[in-house]
Amino acid sequence: MSFISIPGGTMELGWRHSLAKDAVASVEVWMPWNEFACRLSKQRQVQLPPFEISENCLKLENVMDLNPKLFAEIETLEDYCDAVDRVLAQFGTRLPTEDELEAAMGGHLFPWGDEVPDGIPYKMETTFGAHLRPGLAGLIFNGDTYKTELTRCALKLGDGGEAVCGGYPWPMAWLSLSPAHRIDSTELHEDVIHEFMQSAEIRQVKLSPP
Repeated sequence: MSFISIPGGTMELGWRHSLAKDAVASVEVWMPWNEFACRLSKQRQVQLPPFEISENCLKLENVMDLNPKLFAEIETLEDYCDAVDRVLAQFGTRLPTEDELEAAMGGHLFPWGDEVPDGIPYKMETTFGAHLRPGLAGLIFNGDTYKTELTRCALKLGDGGEAVCGGYPWPMAWLSLSPAHRIDSTELHEDVIHEFMQSAEIRQVKLSPP
């Protein structure tokens, strides 16, 4: 597995972007922008040490047993992340934090830059294609909103297909691919965690040497 080195330093993360008026108005057809904004990580300044993060993701099901019976004792997403990290530690890696994943995605609205594409990110229902290629920082991501990436406190880069399946207006499905978009532990518990984990992917961060 290839890893990409991310330099440390002070970084601006979270939702600090501006959308065109037509994009905001379209979202507000479905819900008030302030309500949608609750799904976005807050603008913040963080100090991160250098770290190495995997270029590709693994399917979670290739690392963990996803038998639903095993989720009976898991009450929060953090509990589940603890279990995943115990497995990854055998390989000298761990899950990324939310800050690390956002930082590794390059600091733009999307992994590919700031362009809001047309249509929806599903099969041939857009003329856009950069979501199917590596992002500006070189990381390879799925570009499929039905999948998510697991971080220590939130699911990122997807919404489980909610916007596409629900017929949400443009550009809501695309916004779920923004590194600032998040599904946190308040929305995930027991059977819901199990449902999301079926299609979740994990990106690994190398453990710091002792």
